[in-house]
Amino acid sequence: MKRVTSIIIFMTVLSFLFSCKTTEAENTIPQPDVPFVDKSETIGVSRVIIKIPYGTKVATLTGVGQKKYIEWQSSTIKNFEQFKEISERNLRNFGYNIIEEDLFQTSTSAKARYQIGGIVKTFSAAYKGNAAAGCLFGYAGAQTGGSSIELEAEFQLYDSVKDQVVFKAEETGEYNNPKEFDDLEKLVVLSYENAFLKFMSEKKFVSILTGGKIDESHKQDNLSPLKVSFSEKKQGLRIPRDISKLFRGVVTIKAGTTHGSGFFISNSGYILTAGHVVSGLNTVGVVLESGEKLEAKVVRVNRINDAAIIKVDGRNFKIISISMNKHPIGSEVYVIGTPLDKTLEYTVTKGIISSYRESDGVKYIQTDTAINPGNSGGPMISDDGRVIGIISSKMFGTGIENIGFAIPIGEVLKSLHISKENE
Repeated sequence: MKRVTSIIIFMTVLSFLFSCKTTEAENTIPQPDVPFVDKSETIGVSRVIIKIPYGTKVATLTGVGQKKYIEWQSSTIKNFEQFKEISERNLRNFGYNIIEEDLFQTSTSAKARYQIGGIVKTFSAAYKGNAAAGCLFGYAGAQTGGSSIELEAEFQLYDSVKDQVVFKAEETGEYNNPKEFDDLEKLVVLSYENAFLKFMSEKKFVSILTGGKIDESHKQDNLSPLKVSFSEKKQGLRIPRDISKLFRGVVTIKAGTTHGSGFFISNSGYILTAGHVVSGLNTVGVVLESGEKLEAKVVRVNRINDAAIIKVDGRNFKIISISMNKHPIGSEVYVIGTPLDKTLEYTVTKGIISSYRESDGVKYIQTDTAINPGNSGGPMISDDGRVIGIISSKMFGTGIENIGFAIPIGEVLKSLHISKENE
């Protein structure tokens, strides 16, 4: 009975607070000094949660010698998405590189190298004055008073390449309106924004996101030839018998919280993948068959042909030879990659070349090989163990089965302006 009564009082208080506003909002809390940045690594906001035990006292109403409390309920905050939207808006306003929504790709901000998460741990709001008391207790005195709030939040900055939280900070958010009784959700949102701006003003936060020099060589107007020592030689392999011998040359590419596939074409660290896996990024994570995790620089991207080349530091990587030959329709092909989930790495599927297609000037190899999200960028292998294409896409829909597409390897090299360098 007490809990029901408290909920009724809570909802009644909120409705009265709406009706007792006297003047326009006036926040007396100074805003943090957040620096504007010219360039940054890609960043996204993963999620913001409120972690407050049910029934915790989160607001106090004081007036005419009486005091009442509002407890945390599941309905206290109705729109949780606004916390993420506020965070993204402030990052964008201060110059940070937020990946824009792409209507034609399934992954957007999740591809960002850095992800921010937030936890609102507690907050305490206060409504003081005759108006608050009058609304709550029916007192007809002067309509004067104000509302304020203090909020405690923890923010974490996650580096998807290093696969770890690289910075965390606890911030206090405040908001004070001495002339108006703001609704509780509004107070929470505004104090959260104050805390998030404090997080953005942290020197380490700014340093991590802007400290590295951004490489611009992946721009599409860079038409100078890129010399890469790839191989077209047959390796004496027979597929499927020797398919596992190619695994060392195949990698999983971590693009934020999403992933794709790729493969080495040079023992000096050059990796080919699909353009949509790494587009918009400067660096991505690469996981080798051994489990070793490396950081790769995005060198070039061609979104029209859905092709990209990235590079890790080091030498003596296991490469996979390529074949420029146009194999007959009906030839058996194999796909190696990491479909759906990173635990499914080095999944092999088999099919045939169904046809050769061209659309808007882009050439494709059509295949009935099983392809799923995460396979993008992986190699399509011929029966002699050489790459003939890069997995790009598949058709989805009711009644549609086994219609996938790869970009021919020759078209990939051409679109990225890659030429052969003799070792």
